[in-house]
Amino acid sequence: METTVVVRNESGLHARPAARFVKAANSFKSEIRILHKGKTVNAKSMVEMMLAAISQGETITIVTNGPDENEAMLALTAFVSGG
Repeated sequence: METTVVVRNESGLHARPAARFVKAANSFKSEIRILHKGKTVNAKSMVEMMLAAISQGETITIVTNGPDENEAMLALTAFVSGG
């Protein structure tokens, strides 16, 4: 599954929001990746998420693949688009 969302959080996905996102991603068994500016990032890696430097207002694509991909997609999309 994949969906494209706009990052609403005023801090983007830096530091604390990234940590919360990674923690949420790691609660699912599915493989979860983020596509951002032509790069693919492992959403379960704090280092990769920090290096992606995703800012407020940017568009990302969340890709989930695995046994709980629907639940992961719903939770992570709500997290990113919810601000």
